Amino acid sequence: MWKIAFVAALVVVGAVFAADEKKCTIVSELENKTVTVGDKCNWIEDCKQCGDCDWFIYCNKTTDLWTKGDCDVEEEADGSIFLDKKLFWKLGNETDVGGHCAPWKSLKPDEAAGYRANGETCKEICKVEGDSKNARLFHYTEPDIDNNIWRANPVPLCCEEGTRFDDSKKQCVLCRGAADCNADCPY
Repeated sequence: MWKIAFVAALVVVGAVFAADEKKCTIVSELENKTVTVGDKCNWIEDCKQCGDCDWFIYCNKTTDLWTKGDCDVEEEADGSIFLDKKLFWKLGNETDVGGHCAPWKSLKPDEAAGYRANGETCKEICKVEGDSKNARLFHYTEPDIDNNIWRANPVPLCCEEGTRFDDSKKQCVLCRGAADCNADCPY
């Protein structure tokens, strides 16, 4: 029978990451089979799926290619995402398709803990991003999983006059160059 491989350390169950390439491993009693998005597959034989966090890989019947699918999510008008409106990959067992997308509350405790700990590939982490229209304006986002918030509405903040936000440093820096460091900042 087929089953999804377990991968140790901080890499979440069954998934391997390389840049933007998505791949995961399906294990049978005879062989391990690593599947990568874009590789050829045979939809008659390749019935199992594998995934991680909020995505999965399946054999596309139309293209005969391993294809990435996304678990469903409903985003609020302000950009927030609540845990009860987001689905996550839930590892299956030997008798099913390999797993399925499911609500956070139905994940096994070790799966939920792995997703919470995996800031590189799954967990919505604190973000600080500059504004494309105002050199002084930046946006701060912090998740609050304990209060059912996967992604919170960004909070707008401003650098002081004479400084601008630097996306590469994720911090306000002295103004150098053409950026308008004295632009009005509404916050």
